[in-house]
Amino acid sequence: MPRWKTQLIRNMTLEVTYTGTKGTRLDLLRYPKSLHRRRNKPTRMISNAANFTYDQSNASSIYHAFSSARHSPHVARIHDRR
Repeated sequence: MPRWKTQLIRNMTLEVTYTGTKGTRLDLLRYPKSLHRRRNKPTRMISNAANFTYDQSNASSIYHAFSSARHSPHVARIHDRR
């Protein structure tokens, strides 16, 4: 996970993080007996078959994300009142 940090001004830092993932050959479940809408008319893909699930391993996914945070330390000042 790449992370970049830079000082913007005195006592203020900007941190940027990138996350990216890629998945291949992921499971893809299909339900051919479920209702589908074609031309606003509910139909079944296979009308004369029993209920079943068709499992394939050909799905994929890609995810990219950036996040940023600004850090400025709080300076505690103590006044001595003697």
